Amino acid sequence: MKENKLFITYHGLPLIIFQIERFLADNYFVQVVCSSENKELLLQKGIIPDSPWISICTDLIEDCGPLGAIYTALYYAKTTSLVLAIDLPFVKPELTDKLLELSPSYDAVIPCTSKGMEPLCACYQNSCLAPIRQQLDEKKYKVSSMYEKIKVLCFKEEEIKVIDPELSSFINLNTQEDVNKWIR
Repeated sequence: MKENKLFITYHGLPLIIFQIERFLADNYFVQVVCSSENKELLLQKGIIPDSPWISICTDLIEDCGPLGAIYTALYYAKTTSLVLAIDLPFVKPELTDKLLELSPSYDAVIPCTSKGMEPLCACYQNSCLAPIRQQLDEKKYKVSSMYEKIKVLCFKEEEIKVIDPELSSFINLNTQEDVNKWIR
């Protein structure tokens, strides 16, 4: 059975709380998008702190993966959304600041490295809602498939390395075992 990332801990905190606390400290409004099942688990276990700066939204269209989550975030946010996967705990605040700074002129600002695009550490505008909805209706769930339909800035690796020389922002922790390797 696949491990639920909501309950993976990093420095004694569930990854989701680690992420939320980092962004609340910078005065961001945090919107958690998850399945209805995971929302119920979060509420039952009292993992998410009660705050007017945090909202938990369930996927508007279930079982569509990250593309459905991006759609839900944009639908409820009504503005630019910084999309950040729960399993990227090392994202540099300077990187997210830069993505947000660049975002007004584009539908999406996506970090691009030699390993590919990072669609779950990116900024999206509400102008992406219609192309995403079209893809979801067509049951095409690959995030990058919409990039040909929108104005995208690919934030290049050379520029990212000025902020994050090791590219640690893109270290993905999928299991507790992954986390334990990085804590050592």
